[in-house]
Amino acid sequence: ERAAQQPASSEPGLVIFVFNGHGKADRLSPVDAQREVMEETFSVFDDFINLLLARFGGGDGRPCELPGCRIMVFLDTCRTLLKKDKEEFEVAKTRAAARKKQFLPKLQHLMPDLKCDGDELDLALYAHLEPESPRSFQFLFCLSCERTKISRDGVFLRALDAYVGIPDIRLSAVLQKAKQQVERGTCFKQVPRILEMVHCDVDWDTVLSRPDGAVKQPRRASSQRLRRNPSRER
Repeated sequence: ERAAQQPASSEPGLVIFVFNGHGKADRLSPVDAQREVMEETFSVFDDFINLLLARFGGGDGRPCELPGCRIMVFLDTCRTLLKKDKEEFEVAKTRAAARKKQFLPKLQHLMPDLKCDGDELDLALYAHLEPESPRSFQFLFCLSCERTKISRDGVFLRALDAYVGIPDIRLSAVLQKAKQQVERGTCFKQVPRILEMVHCDVDWDTVLSRPDGAVKQPRRASSQRLRRNPSRER
């Protein structure tokens, strides 16, 4: 509400949402939450994004109060499915695998309905947030793992923190380097997902730098473990 009350300027607004902790199916919960009440915990969509769109996003003849607002969501949490959704996903996955055997490999990639995995679930879940114009809300989702997968505690956010303080580094480079560090550090057991819901005329790949200008060297401990030992190669 404070952002909407500010005088109009050429720069769009910016909203950053960060969470690191326990969760399931994009629902966030404290450590001591019971599994039986997971469906009643904080939902990223119902309790944050949908409310934000309903309040400031316009619609029903109302103008957008925060035109072109950029919303960045960082989630470092498990993204396994709820029990009812998991059963439906397993059934759909089994059917898709059975149908896939009926077609040649060259034809399988031409039939999107044969693909049933976490990526397809993410695309269906976030499709309604695709902006219609540059004045619509622009979304960037930085997720610690693929849908239906689990995340190690804080690995993704620590990788982001290792690079975000480097002067003159762009946001896209930070996300790419952090993603690679998590993949190598976990032997590709955890693969972060970066989803952009941005209009084609919008470029928000900004330069990130620290005010003091100090150079912050990235931590490479997790990736160094995967390198070969030169002494052994001799």
